[in-house]
Amino acid sequence: PLPAVSKGTHVIVPLVEELEDGRWEAAVVKQEDRRIKLSVNSPPTAVIGRYQLTVGTTCANGQDTFTHDPANDIYMLFNPWCEGNLRQFSIVEEVIPNLI
Repeated sequence: PLPAVSKGTHVIVPLVEELEDGRWEAAVVKQEDRRIKLSVNSPPTAVIGRYQLTVGTTCANGQDTFTHDPANDIYMLFNPWCEGNLRQFSIVEEVIPNLI
């Protein structure tokens, strides 16, 4: 099945000036030439698993979308905001090496 925002399987992360707790958002940490480094926050309800990253940009020349590249996948091993996830960490240690 395709990811869907309504199912919580597709996340659109807004770019903000300052990060706040409790929701998906990203803020620029460093910018050099044409490269930026982002810090991303996740909410307590974030699902543990693999996230595929696609980046959309807008500039004076128009819009562009950088398609998914498996090398850029993000693995959320546990959600530090959800106490129950920390108890599952030993399971994650056994499963994640098999995914990579």
